[in-house]
Amino acid sequence: MKLAKSLFPGSSSSTASKDEEQYTVRECMSRLKTMVRYSQELLMRALPLFEIPFKRVVFMSLDEEDAMVNGYPGARYKGFATVEEGNMAFRGIIMRQTSSANDTAILEENAMFMAVGEMLMSSIMDEDEEDTTLIPRPMHTSHHTRHVWVHKVLHGHEHRCYNTFRMHPYMFLKLRDIFVERELIRDCHYVTTSEQLAMFLYAMGHGVAIGAMCEHFQHSSETINYYVNRVIKAVALLRFTYIMLPSGTDPVHPRIHHDDRFYPYFKDAIGEIDGTYIPAHVLKDKQARYRNRKNVMGACGFDLIFHYVGVGFESAGADMTVLRRAIDVGDFTVPQGKYYLVDSGYGNAAQFLAPYCGERYHILEYQDRGNAAYKNMHDKFNHLHAQLCNYVERCFSVLKNRFQTLREGNCYPFRVQVLIVLACCDVHNFIRREHGEDYDFNLRQMDNVEDDDDPPDDPNLVVTPPDMQAGEILHTQIWAND
Repeated sequence: MKLAKSLFPGSSSSTASKDEEQYTVRECMSRLKTMVRYSQELLMRALPLFEIPFKRVVFMSLDEEDAMVNGYPGARYKGFATVEEGNMAFRGIIMRQTSSANDTAILEENAMFMAVGEMLMSSIMDEDEEDTTLIPRPMHTSHHTRHVWVHKVLHGHEHRCYNTFRMHPYMFLKLRDIFVERELIRDCHYVTTSEQLAMFLYAMGHGVAIGAMCEHFQHSSETINYYVNRVIKAVALLRFTYIMLPSGTDPVHPRIHHDDRFYPYFKDAIGEIDGTYIPAHVLKDKQARYRNRKNVMGACGFDLIFHYVGVGFESAGADMTVLRRAIDVGDFTVPQGKYYLVDSGYGNAAQFLAPYCGERYHILEYQDRGNAAYKNMHDKFNHLHAQLCNYVERCFSVLKNRFQTLREGNCYPFRVQVLIVLACCDVHNFIRREHGEDYDFNLRQMDNVEDDDDPPDDPNLVVTPPDMQAGEILHTQIWAND
């Protein structure tokens, strides 16, 4: 056996002599470094031996399969039953060979062979054990995702694109082109602009976790999170383009002008104001400041376009608190001579027309009326008022139906959650202004239309007497048009 011959340096063979020049020192060093138990100390002990051609042949002739069976060679060649007995015999063989004249050389050589044998034994035993080491492997390797998947969705059936990205393909491409023209997003080496916008719309439209998006887009969570945040900020920058307050010179809205029920009574109404609740994640020590049944205020027109969106205000009061803060610090203004319709949670003022108190108001309360006459003029006014105010509820319903993350919430930082609401409203207005109608806007009966009860009055922010008087004058002027 090869190893048996190597244990006795004096027993060289003609075959070994013939192969003396077969191996170089570099080859021996390379093999030695591949051993499991390789160390710098072992290398220093082996280098003097590698200088001798015959020793190189002996070392390179070590066969792991022949050398190691159940531990040291003694367990195989001497027939010992246990590894310990074989080890003892193996060491005994080496020690017995040191009785010759060249004891020092033999000791050095046997020491090297013992070290190499120990390494070989350890290597084979490690291979027999179950390998629990995690081997790094590529994770995102699918060829049918990333930009390929986005391209197939955009150029496939339009319903597939709408279900995936919550808008029609040509609206998707138009929105992408706007971002590119304004240099808000750009192609990167591994992520195109279409894929960046797709990540944002998919995350907002379906409220999925980053881990699920990793499988769809075949990118790491860090990459997806980076580009989703980037597009959120880019879309939020469009709020001054697509979310605009109306001017005082705008004509009467067709929905009022062409309906005898509302014209000329509500000819100066430009929209409705109401609040809605969107789940938000806030640090525990700040939750008290943001606790409110309606944490987002929206002013929208009769065409379901947002005029103003107030989000991120610290308030635990009623609707009037948020409205006051929007006027004071949010640059919300109402054109002179115009007004918004509000529910009873807001005060009746010159620019905010609320329903009469003490009378029925909600749409559901009038469904069983049939052709019966109204109880009085206040009852009739409240019914017409509720029908117009239903537009803001429908506007919020379309928004939440399109973007599921606004219904379920997300775990982004609070400042990013604020931008998400603004970004979703931007996309809502973009679709409405550029396209007009789509599946969500055409839904007449919404399952999630909010019909909140009247919130309690805020005792700390009551409407001032001049505002109350101006509101009553506005009521009187409406009835004067009858």
